[in-house]
Amino acid sequence: MSIQHLDGYISIEDFFKHMEELSKKEELEKEINQSKSKYQ
Repeated sequence: MSIQHLDGYISIEDFFKHMEELSKKEELEKEINQSKSKYQ
C-alpha cells in the first residue's frame, strides 16, 4: 500500500503509528521463528 493510497482517510501520524506497529509485529515474528528453530 502506497502513501498516496492511504492519504485522504488516515493522517500521517496514524500512518507512522501503523508502520511502527507493523515493524514491532515483524520483530516479534522473527523472534518467535528464531526460538522455534532453536528448539527443533
